[in-house]
Amino acid sequence: MGEFKTKVTIARPNSSSLRTTIPEGVVKLIDLGSGDELMWKVDIKGGNVEIILSKMKPKKKPNNVQRKI
Repeated sequence: MGEFKTKVTIARPNSSSLRTTIPEGVVKLIDLGSGDELMWKVDIKGGNVEIILSKMKPKKKPNNVQRKI
């Protein structure tokens, strides 16, 4: 579908976590917004690492919630 290039930086001092920017094309493609959760699936196939990134569906709230008035 396309190729995107981003740069990886240190997330915060004294941490082994890294961070990158999600390209605008990907944001639009999966309708991503602030607060959305992502699922990272990692697999090794034929010696290559394959990563699948997907937007998680929001959890539904129960319909049986009652309020006291």
